[in-house]
Amino acid sequence: MLRFNALFIFIAVATFSGVGDAQGAQLNVSVYNDAGVAPPMLNKAEFVAATVLARAGIHVTWEKCSAPGTSAYPCDHPDIGRQLSLRITPTTIRSMQASIFGVAFLSLEGKGRYADVFYSRVLQLHDDNKTSLPDVLGCVMAHELGHLLLGSNAHSTAGIMQRQWQAAELNQLQKGALLFTHEQAIKMQQRLSGISETQELVAGRSLGSY
Repeated sequence: MLRFNALFIFIAVATFSGVGDAQGAQLNVSVYNDAGVAPPMLNKAEFVAATVLARAGIHVTWEKCSAPGTSAYPCDHPDIGRQLSLRITPTTIRSMQASIFGVAFLSLEGKGRYADVFYSRVLQLHDDNKTSLPDVLGCVMAHELGHLLLGSNAHSTAGIMQRQWQAAELNQLQKGALLFTHEQAIKMQQRLSGISETQELVAGRSLGSY
């Protein structure tokens, strides 16, 4: 049985609000590949995550970013509007439990734009359960973005936002059937459709994880 836990640390504020958009919504995600995931592997994982989100009416555009200050750095823009940031780190915070695979940083109001995925934990899950690495990485990415779009207390009793992924969920993952629920899809569309592109992120970090 796979067990994923939740831990929250509240620091400051962010800026989401809104009403629904039944036609779907556009989401831009800046991806920082600190773990050095091979580009073909990352492309496949992004496709998996984008497919999961597309089934929820969220259309993702990925923007690959390098480290700030380098000549290849393409993401030097304000964190406003429908822009989220996803960082794939090689390891995790030392004090975190082995069952935690990623974190989404939220404000006291449950708003935020930054999330991390721990690649070493993704590799371990892949090795332990003989599941497709792009499928695992893509679903972990989608889960963390789900935390950012759904806010606090986003874990559910069904689908990709479950706190615990067991054998049944891993089987769904490999079949491309580990998805957001209908209610979650509506909530994420509402969150995106209500973002004010003139509001800027002040600071917001909570730890929402697997």
